[in-house]
Amino acid sequence: ASDSVVLQAWLWKKSRFLKQWRRRWVVLTWSYLATFKDQNGKRATDIFLPSVISNVGSSGLERQSRVFCIMVDSREIFFVCEDEREKRTWMRAICNTLHVAVP
Repeated sequence: ASDSVVLQAWLWKKSRFLKQWRRRWVVLTWSYLATFKDQNGKRATDIFLPSVISNVGSSGLERQSRVFCIMVDSREIFFVCEDEREKRTWMRAICNTLHVAVP
């Protein structure tokens, strides 16, 4: 099924306007990447479709080993993982699942 879960975990996401780090339940399916305020979230705080994600990588201003970002409409969206291994897992999963390029 296109909405079956590929990967899910608590990550930190930088907010769009206030640029604050917020803990989010992040869910990757074969159709989208979504963030929620809690694990049983019925309403996503963000939904990113493959068509709007141009790439995923460690690039950008946040050069910490646990940080990755996705490019959405020429805007960088940052996520922080528990460790570098989890970061690589998320980046690989997003690229493979949503067919997104790595710069």
